[in-house]
Amino acid sequence: MLGIERRISAWLPITMSMTAVLLTLVRLLSVGRQPDLDEGFYAHLWQLLMAAQIPVAVVYLVKTPRAARRQMVYTVALQAGAALIAVIPVALLRW
Repeated sequence: MLGIERRISAWLPITMSMTAVLLTLVRLLSVGRQPDLDEGFYAHLWQLLMAAQIPVAVVYLVKTPRAARRQMVYTVALQAGAALIAVIPVALLRW
């Protein structure tokens, strides 16, 4: 391993996705499934977390050395999987 996982741009999008999942759970537990008339604090913060991942992931893709392309593919797959995990509950609950 080349220490790619130590780069903040590798693990920050995953952390942001998991934070978005926690926000979804907190909102679900505090308010319930009833939809808000306005998007509210949780929805705005979720959207910011999900959107802010994109430039961080792009920095990771651009700055990854050629010798570490295989590790990059695994890391990007983890980032994409974490983002998908954050999107699925919101899509299923139709918030």
